Amino acid sequence: MQSIEKKIKFIRSCVMMVTALITMRLIYLQIILTEELKYKSEQNFLRWHNIPSLRGDIVDTHRRLLATNRPVVDLYWQASACRCTKDEIERLVHEVAALLEKPIDHAHLAYTIMRAEKTGTCALIAPHIDFSALAKIKEQYADHPNIVTRYRFMRYYPHQLSACHVIGYLNNVEIENSGKMGLEKLLNNVLKGESGATLMITDAVGKTVSQTSVRGMQPGDTVCTTLDLDLQLMAEAVFDQELSGSFILMDPATGALRVLVSRPAFDPSMFLSSITQTQWQELQERRPFLNRALDTAYPPGSIFKLVTISAALENEYIDQDSHWYCCGYSTFCGRRYYCHKREGHGKVSVMEAVAYSCNPLFFELGKQMDIDLIAHYATMFGLGKPTQIALSEHKGLIPTRSWKRKCKGESWWQGETLSAAIGQSFILATPMQVARMVSSIFTGYLVNPRILETEPIHKETLNLHRDTLDFLRASMRSVVTTGSGRNVSRIRDMEIYAKTATAQTSALARREEGTQYKEHGWFVCYVRYKHHPPIVIVVLIENIGSSRVATGVVGNFLIAYKKYLDAQGGPEKELVGVRMPQV
Repeated sequence: MQSIEKKIKFIRSCVMMVTALITMRLIYLQIILTEELKYKSEQNFLRWHNIPSLRGDIVDTHRRLLATNRPVVDLYWQASACRCTKDEIERLVHEVAALLEKPIDHAHLAYTIMRAEKTGTCALIAPHIDFSALAKIKEQYADHPNIVTRYRFMRYYPHQLSACHVIGYLNNVEIENSGKMGLEKLLNNVLKGESGATLMITDAVGKTVSQTSVRGMQPGDTVCTTLDLDLQLMAEAVFDQELSGSFILMDPATGALRVLVSRPAFDPSMFLSSITQTQWQELQERRPFLNRALDTAYPPGSIFKLVTISAALENEYIDQDSHWYCCGYSTFCGRRYYCHKREGHGKVSVMEAVAYSCNPLFFELGKQMDIDLIAHYATMFGLGKPTQIALSEHKGLIPTRSWKRKCKGESWWQGETLSAAIGQSFILATPMQVARMVSSIFTGYLVNPRILETEPIHKETLNLHRDTLDFLRASMRSVVTTGSGRNVSRIRDMEIYAKTATAQTSALARREEGTQYKEHGWFVCYVRYKHHPPIVIVVLIENIGSSRVATGVVGNFLIAYKKYLDAQGGPEKELVGVRMPQV
């Protein structure tokens, strides 16, 4: 009897133990692992599809597109429950490649598809297929469970190289594009918007049964620039693509940039797909991604003489009616400092010295003036400090005694002031700083350059006497009528004030060693035409040897600009051409 009771107790204990284990297992599966098992179950029939946001447009001041989006179709292999053999996959790859009529690495694609089949994901067969290929695919594989098409929007730059340094480019990231340069980078958060999401329900073979929008896509905002596309294209047409340099056209009253050209240029579309290492290295040879209007500083050369003469007039080192005899050089400490005209200009007035870009007068001023005084006036004109433009920029360099002591560990020598007086020595300025400086001579204030229409207009008074400003304007007018910029005076009915400069980049003896040792050429001008708002143009061409080519670029632009304005406001008038010097 006792043995039976023991057996019953043992069986009862076993049953209770098994029941407890089953209960604990059920609790573990039904409660503790609920979310995990639910997720795994849903993975069998649910597919989440991210909807990239529609990136905002970039437009010019007249709302014409500079950067936008266009729809494209990508071809994918979608893994499904119907497992395909390796031979079937390879056969399909060959068939699809024949329809696409584009080179495909068959072995690599077949391997990628096999991996997608194992992981239950999808594999890209071909991006951005054209309409003809899409029609063939839809016709022959309409019901195929694995071959699917997906639509998306791709960044599109309708004018290719135009204004590329302002617009910038995007990286090639499949999940989400982001800006890597220019406005695409600066205003990335404004342009990118917010992505959406769609939940798709699939059947046993992976075909979509239904789909539900879970989160709506929010497109990015439109960015309106100050650029004028007509003028931008006009400037790019007269600026040879083989040249290196920049072209700026600015509204001197508001700082609005209507044209910003930097050469060499690049096509932003090239980064929307992968490029090879060889292609990247070839691009780097001419440094096309460098914005030469903002990110590079150059010796301003004779343009800086406007600063030197302002400092001399304001501090009475010279007066406007003074005259000087140029014999072709000036002597200091036993060394000759030459004029660009070795035989000399003879007797010249101060205004003529500016117009002819005669050096000896400025060498004489350099003997008398302190570098810190010249630096003070250069800073007053906005040189050596940021212009506060929205894009990245170089701040240039205006040397002082303390700067040289700190950075070079040496004292400043008066002989260096002679070079600084004509815009050489350590002096560096960006074309944008020069545009701001030239504008201030005619407006009486420094205005911050603007690339966005929404930016406020910021002005800073230029503290120069009215007589000094009048003299600078009259001198720049003489440059066009009798001086080094006479070539542009052939354009009728235009009131042009200009200054040319040939900026030395190395010792003159090295000029024959290579193009990289030749001088930079500058041409800057303030232009008024009839009732139209005035404009300021700055052109810099690297290592060209003189200012003649830059003068020719501006002259040809002004001819086209005049025709453009006349076509808008009345009949065209006869123009006299400006001959472009041979490069």
